[in-house]
Amino acid sequence: MGDSYVELVPAAILLDNPGLTREQFSKRLFDLRHLGLVGHNKGLHGLAEILKLNYTEKYLNFKRSEINKYDNQGLRLSELFFYSTASSDRVNKWNNHMDLKHIQYRVKQHLENILGEEKKIIDSTLIPVKENGIFRPIHGSRGLVIKIIDFKEEGDFDGHPLYKAELIVRPIREIGKTHTFYSINTLSKDFPMFHPDFMFDFSQSEGIISTGAYQSRCFWIKKNNKYYLDKNKTFDNIPVKAEGSMYNESNPRKLGYTDLILTAEGIKQNYTPLISSLGGPKDNKNPLLEKSPESLARFTHAVWEGYVSMFGKSVGLTNTELLRYMSIGRFMPGEYKDISFYDKSEDMI
Repeated sequence: MGDSYVELVPAAILLDNPGLTREQFSKRLFDLRHLGLVGHNKGLHGLAEILKLNYTEKYLNFKRSEINKYDNQGLRLSELFFYSTASSDRVNKWNNHMDLKHIQYRVKQHLENILGEEKKIIDSTLIPVKENGIFRPIHGSRGLVIKIIDFKEEGDFDGHPLYKAELIVRPIREIGKTHTFYSINTLSKDFPMFHPDFMFDFSQSEGIISTGAYQSRCFWIKKNNKYYLDKNKTFDNIPVKAEGSMYNESNPRKLGYTDLILTAEGIKQNYTPLISSLGGPKDNKNPLLEKSPESLARFTHAVWEGYVSMFGKSVGLTNTELLRYMSIGRFMPGEYKDISFYDKSEDMI
């Protein structure tokens, strides 16, 4: 009838905590970083990814300027590579998520290329080569092509022509540096282009929540710089419970309303071991519901709401009519104990 999913954590946070600032929202996500959802441990940068914010035009212009950078030998320099993640104050504790203390910002900078001595190689590539051009093998390092001895197509690689090359090259060794920062302020002093406000359009007023491997149907809105779950749009687009398959492109996995409620209760009751990317238990014995009568009542009511809504839609009730019937208990199961609801053939009026 429902499972809890790590992919629903951002939506569940907004469901139970409407009106969060971006700093509060990213802090709540960071506090739940041990669950392992991509973006949870990356601060405002991670929040921007979860909210699927667009890049700003000034950041896109910066990215375009990075494409054609060369050293004094005319060899291309890779663009600046930025990423943020959680780090640990302790050495060799990367496997223990609970030791993670703060967010770490890193920028990898390609400074120069060093050419090695000429040597003969035989290797495979997906890219045609020319003398004085760059050889890029499928595996291994790049090389400056001095002479082409033999070059021919030898098959197919993932739908692309595969070439076998016999060449004289000078191997290219990339020299770079990784800069590490522990605050956005120190990061932006040296690399202002990676400040979250420079990179992402936080002025967006609405959007969809990114949920990794599953098809996202949860939406957010922003009012007065505070974030809310867009309940109308979300509840109009999610099923009662998860359906479909993450392995079937024609029927992708869609997480449901009861899954969202169970995820929210897992967070609320601090029962996060139940939450995983694969959902909760599959034997219909949910430890959270056995442990917490409050969670059981909320979940049972969510099941009732979901199926009443489905029935209302099937008989053509408007939202106003459906809410009126629900408010007077027309479809109310006694004390949430009986999910048989009602005789579907009885007169709704």
